[in-house]
Order: sequence, then C-alpha cells, then structure tokens
Amino acid sequence: MKKSRKMRKRERKEEKVERDGEEWKNEEEEVERDREEEEKGEGRRRRRKRRMKKSRKMRRRKWRGMEKRRKSRRRKRRTIL
Repeated sequence: MKKSRKMRKRERKEEKVERDGEEWKNEEEEVERDREEEEKGEGRRRRRKRRMKKSRKMRRRKWRGMEKRRKSRRRKRRTIL
C-alpha cells in the first residue's frame, strides 16, 4: 500500500535527523584529527588543499578519457557511412 504524504514526510524528517547526527560525529572526528595534525605541523588548510588538488587531477583524467572515447566513436561512425 502506498504511504500517505504525511508518513513520507515524517520518514524523511527522521532520516534527516539520523544523517545530521552522523555528520556531527564525523565533524567531531575531523576536528580531533585536525588537532592531532596541527601538533604534527600540518593543518586543516594544507590537507584540504591537497585533497582538492587530487580530486581536480582525477576529474581531469576522467574527462580526458571521455574525450578520447567520444573521438573514437565519431571515427567509427564515419567509417560506416
């Protein structure tokens, strides 16, 4: 049986509360990690910068792969025609 709009809304709200709780825990763990790394001499900003750099690199690699695939597809189409 299909749930009523009210029930769906309530469930969504409960899920959101659970998620927020988990995010809060994760944030507390991250703060703790930052404190430990600051003692070691590497702060939050540097780590975030490194993470961003890495993700950008990955994204670019993925995009290049896509381009190559697209080009080869075009070539295949031309040969058929």
